[in-house]
Amino acid sequence: NPVVAVDTTQAGPGDLVHLTSSREAAVSLEQSFVPVDHAILAIVDSVGGRNAQIDAKWPSKAQGKRGRTT
Repeated sequence: NPVVAVDTTQAGPGDLVHLTSSREAAVSLEQSFVPVDHAILAIVDSVGGRNAQIDAKWPSKAQGKRGRTT
């Protein structure tokens, strides 16, 4: 499900990002006690490791839930 997140990194469309939630999301901001649930903390440059594979495709506007074309 899509979520709304505060972006602390100026990520752009298609960027793979590190997302955090809960109290850690609020701590990432300068102002105290900001009512946020999610925050983008980093832009991921690369993923490594044994059998590393990422499927991070976001459905286009022409697609419905779970990537199905409507």
